[in-house]
Amino acid sequence: MTTSKPSNQKRAFWRNKCHKQLSLTIRPDKVRLRPRPDDEYRWSVADCMSKHFETDFSRWRLGDFQEICNVLELEKQDLIEAIRPRILPQIHSTLQNEHRLTSDQGFTSTIEQLKQKNQELVVRNEQLQKEAELKLRNAQQSLEAERKDLQGEVQQWRAATESYREQLKQASQIIMPALSTMSHHLSEMFDSK
Repeated sequence: MTTSKPSNQKRAFWRNKCHKQLSLTIRPDKVRLRPRPDDEYRWSVADCMSKHFETDFSRWRLGDFQEICNVLELEKQDLIEAIRPRILPQIHSTLQNEHRLTSDQGFTSTIEQLKQKNQELVVRNEQLQKEAELKLRNAQQSLEAERKDLQGEVQQWRAATESYREQLKQASQIIMPALSTMSHHLSEMFDSK
């Protein structure tokens, strides 16, 4: 009886371990990296892990098995998830109807929900920004009109002040000689007594 090489045994160990971990939500006999059309699941995989799901188990290297196992052991369910194919169309129609998805649909539906919510927030942000710009423009126009009114009033007060100053100067030119004459007459009146 021949025993297999240690490298083959190690590869078989990691392949089986990876297979078991991927089969947590799928029947173990149905786990395939590239599911058939009649299989009851599809893989929803983060971009960083997608290269592993483009080939079959038989073409994987030892490092591929170890990487998938490490990801699954660390419970990074946001990187690899088996989902039912019927859920994908439901995700899009449900989002269009604005209903909440059930939690059993996993991170793929959560990502879709977040994308939809993000789009709604982008649209709302644009609306709020336009409203804020309009309010700011209106406030600026209002403040500019008020500034012009105040500037006009200041000009009127300056003109009035200048006018009063001129009138005071003219009155002073008339009154000063009269006061001097009156002072002279008063001093003569009181001095003569």
